[in-house]
Amino acid sequence: MLKNYLKIAWRTLMKNRLYTFLNVFGLTLGISGFFMISLFIQDELSYDRFFPESGDVFRVTSHWGDYTASGYATAPPPLGIRIQSDIPEVEAVTRLLKWNDFTIQPGEGVNQNQIFRESKVFYAEPGFFEVFDLPIAAGSKEKALTNRDQIVITASIAKKYFGNLRPEDVIGKTLLIGSNEPTAGQVTAVIEDIPSQSHLDFEMLIYDPDMHREIFQMENWSWSILYTYARFPSEKRQAVESKLGQMVAKFALPSLDDGAENSDYNLKLMPVQGIHLQSHYLREMKPNSYESYVYIFSLVAVFVLLLACINFMNLATAKAGLRSMEVGVRKVLGSDKSQLVAQFLTEAFLLVMVSVLLSVVVTELCNPIFNQISGKSIDFNLKQNPMIWGMVPALIVVLTLISGFYPAFYLSSFQPISVMKKQLGLGKNSHRFRNALVVFQFATSLTLIICALLVQRQMSYIQNTNPGFDRD
Repeated sequence: MLKNYLKIAWRTLMKNRLYTFLNVFGLTLGISGFFMISLFIQDELSYDRFFPESGDVFRVTSHWGDYTASGYATAPPPLGIRIQSDIPEVEAVTRLLKWNDFTIQPGEGVNQNQIFRESKVFYAEPGFFEVFDLPIAAGSKEKALTNRDQIVITASIAKKYFGNLRPEDVIGKTLLIGSNEPTAGQVTAVIEDIPSQSHLDFEMLIYDPDMHREIFQMENWSWSILYTYARFPSEKRQAVESKLGQMVAKFALPSLDDGAENSDYNLKLMPVQGIHLQSHYLREMKPNSYESYVYIFSLVAVFVLLLACINFMNLATAKAGLRSMEVGVRKVLGSDKSQLVAQFLTEAFLLVMVSVLLSVVVTELCNPIFNQISGKSIDFNLKQNPMIWGMVPALIVVLTLISGFYPAFYLSSFQPISVMKKQLGLGKNSHRFRNALVVFQFATSLTLIICALLVQRQMSYIQNTNPGFDRD
């Protein structure tokens, strides 16, 4: 029976090629847009999930009052030491310091005579890898950042300074830091490049005992300068936040100047997995996105897919008059309603399946253009992205039911006698529903077009207006 349904459906679609083309074209565009937006949303939600136990890592932020503008992504130097000694729930603490740009020259290697200016360099503590278990290409996490002027670099920096040497061969190489009296630093570990889906924005980590003594160990609660991270089980977050409040009352507030703004001083915990979408404080490592964007684009993706389904339904019901005789003859020959519904759903299934497969190809071809527009580096990889593998069959089933359900029942409801007499009494409710679909389709399309034009004009204004300074 299924083979017969597929054979008849294929013949019908091939006989009505313009109808088939319009349906496949509309569905392919809608599904391709849905795929691209879904990849964008997946990318936004995947930040800082690339290392083990990332859900148990939190960043401590400083706040004066409850306003975002008065919050800092950094914390005062004494905090890290106090957390380690006064909060037993915390398993590990580490801090980072962005001081200034560095002039660096390879002490040996293919680029020995070249001088580079690096901006993504941070001072770090020996316990960095106890909090961030980043994938390592060469070296030892336990021995890295434990002695003076030890340096951890990323794989791309290793290639930049030492050419095509293997990561293992880069270990022990020297980098000259500074311009007047350069300090020789030794590479002790090479880590994999930090993914773009991370709030971390460094390419080199340096351990300097002098800087550690002068900045990391200073007793100054009013200077929020260190990125402070703590690792502990997420279920203990409330207990840790409570003890942070006690720490502020005991140590921080007495040392701060008396004033209304300092009386509201407090410390908060921010999960690293939520930094990209929820943290918009001063001194962020790099600009973050907004959680509202995820909800907005999710809504747009649903509407785009819904428009494609409504377009399919409108085309199918508009063609009802041409297929009424077919339905009447089938019913006269003994077909019941369930068989007709199955036949029309089979046709919808074939159209949807072809459209989904074409959408995969279109999305892959448009992926570079989409990355250029969105500023992302999304890789549409069928083999490495389980979301796509789960989405393709789910879309085929769901879209077949949504787009084919109403046309199937609508076409199968024709009465043989009315069809033969060419007196199709479709009823007011049917016309109202079809009219509602058309109105919804046009209203939603116009709304999305207007919003897209507004965003395009705003971005053009930002890029082309004179800001009052030289952008370069």
